[in-house]
Amino acid sequence: MELRHLRYFVAVAEELHFTRAAERLHLGQPPLSQQIQALEAELGVALFMRTRRKVSLTVAGERFLLRAREILAAAAEAADEARRAARGEMGELRVGFTASLSMTSFFPALIYDYRLHYPQVALTLREMFSEDQCQALIGGKLDVGFVRRADAEAPEGWRCARFAVIHCGWPSIGATLWRVRGSCRCLSWGTRGLSVIRKKPGPG
Repeated sequence: MELRHLRYFVAVAEELHFTRAAERLHLGQPPLSQQIQALEAELGVALFMRTRRKVSLTVAGERFLLRAREILAAAAEAADEARRAARGEMGELRVGFTASLSMTSFFPALIYDYRLHYPQVALTLREMFSEDQCQALIGGKLDVGFVRRADAEAPEGWRCARFAVIHCGWPSIGATLWRVRGSCRCLSWGTRGLSVIRKKPGPG
């Protein structure tokens, strides 16, 4: 049984008419009837009562309709969550920062903007020395780290840019940096400013 079979069944159950359901699904009516018959054969029960005048749900069909709708809704929600997670719009974001950064206008503005735009991401903030952040990023214990460029260079396999240390799996924090960059007066920090260290993509 595949999700498409559930979609076919739900369409027929809601239309109670094979031709209208086929038009709704952009299918031919004979193939749709065959798919429903195959589904009934797989389940071992009749889902519909068919006469020349009407199509109606059996008791088993009514029960199956409830579950089929739940499964399709759950599948759509799972697909949406996967896409949002890939865009860095949900989950947990572990952020490291040095003590002096919290005294600038940049970092509080960044955190505020991120929480505003990505409310389903749980932020975990950890005050750490720059070198400790680099090690935590390499070890997978941080997703984003804000370091003093004067204190730490990019670890092997990472490249430097301007503002922070960004793990490649969180594009949403990069978008937030660009939004906040233009609205903050304090973007320089320390003797050499902030750095972005973004993990280099693998081969291919």
